[in-house]
Amino acid sequence: MRNQQPLLELRDVWFRYKDGEWILRGVKESFYEGETVLIIGEAGSGKTTLARAVTGLGETLYGGELKGEIVYRGRDIKELDFSELFKEIRVVGQNPYNYFIEPLLREDLMSHIRYLVDDEKKAEKIFNKIIDMTRLRNLINRYFYELSGGEARRALIAKALASDPVLIIFDEPLMWLDDDSTKDFLMNIVFLKELRKTLIILEHRFKPLINISDRVLLLRDGVLKDVTSKIKSISREKMSKEDPVVTKRSFDNKVILKTIDLWHRYDHNIILRNINLSVDKGDVVMIYGSNGSGKTTLLKILAGYLRPWRGRIYRDADMMYIPQNISLFYTEESVKKEVQEICRTRGLGERCTKDLLKKIVDIGIDINLSPFDLSYGQQVKLAIEISRNVSDNIILLIDEPFSGLTYVDRIEILKDLLTDDKTKIIATANLDIISRYRSHMKIYMLREGSLYKYIYSEADENIDLEFLKSLYRGSL
Repeated sequence: MRNQQPLLELRDVWFRYKDGEWILRGVKESFYEGETVLIIGEAGSGKTTLARAVTGLGETLYGGELKGEIVYRGRDIKELDFSELFKEIRVVGQNPYNYFIEPLLREDLMSHIRYLVDDEKKAEKIFNKIIDMTRLRNLINRYFYELSGGEARRALIAKALASDPVLIIFDEPLMWLDDDSTKDFLMNIVFLKELRKTLIILEHRFKPLINISDRVLLLRDGVLKDVTSKIKSISREKMSKEDPVVTKRSFDNKVILKTIDLWHRYDHNIILRNINLSVDKGDVVMIYGSNGSGKTTLLKILAGYLRPWRGRIYRDADMMYIPQNISLFYTEESVKKEVQEICRTRGLGERCTKDLLKKIVDIGIDINLSPFDLSYGQQVKLAIEISRNVSDNIILLIDEPFSGLTYVDRIEILKDLLTDDKTKIIATANLDIISRYRSHMKIYMLREGSLYKYIYSEADENIDLEFLKSLYRGSL
């Protein structure tokens, strides 16, 4: 492969947004036709910026400044017509739902194809070809908001394939995917590799992608470094064992939440059936299930936002629901005002405000910023910090707090949740960090509306936190 001409070359590429610091700082790398390259890096390292620079959108759409050369098939991308570049290089973004124009999948695909070709018969032929290639034929009459995360991602791949691109860039493709949808995405990658497409995958949650990638690059300090041998040599010794840092939790077994024969339905569809859950004070309960399994519905019923169709709930604690769309948790223009308002509405006074603001500063959050300007991880940490400090007797109901975060951030948030005596019920669609602390929590699986005790298996082991930190720091 290295004897052939590079498909894409980055020659001392620097990039920054208007009036900002340089994010890319002399990137030098070559990508070859037909290879799959996985790019990893901490949050904020510049992975999405790299994709924007390569496609030319960094300058044209985001008003950034680029130095150096980005060469595609021997030509600087600045010399290429945008429509030509659009057909050759396609980006599949983080949130696939943002890329639908028409509500019905069939119409969305067809309108996109018609934009590319002006011949109706040819458009119909391309349509039929790509929906068969991507296994979408049984979904084409659905509205995009009815698609699961994996199905929506597959639809976006179909749109990308309509122009028969040479290079496809995936930006955080596993974000919001449950474990089943992740397997579906991996099948898509294998299929694209068989088509000899060149793939660049930018991903935090990279473990499932290691074995199907030809190379692994780390983006750190604005440059790319090849870490293929380090990543691919991850052995059982690098997998997580029980973390000895967290003290095992031990409380008085006082039941503060209990559901008895709880059922719920939407219209005639039964979502939850015969849920019997008992939660003791101080428990950390993990509810694992695929997207659409009813996890959010269950949390909202426990919080009192929804009434169950049948069954009873016993509560002996305050309930605080932290939604998956974390921005919905916030209402005020600054973190400081957010704290002041929640302390005021709960009648906790100035002492609450003062103590809580100090704790928020201690976790590295600027209290004068708008909560909406914080990163996703910071918003999650802030919501947790606020929630667990507004009542001594509280149950935190946390919906998918790990989505879109690096392994390091996921593990550190989970570890933080295990360090106090507050009761938590956490919904998650992924088990990739759970094994590290499996003895510190109760783990259940929600499947086909019923709740089962989850049986841990060796397949659930995940990459060690210290290994990842060393990798990101470049000390390995």
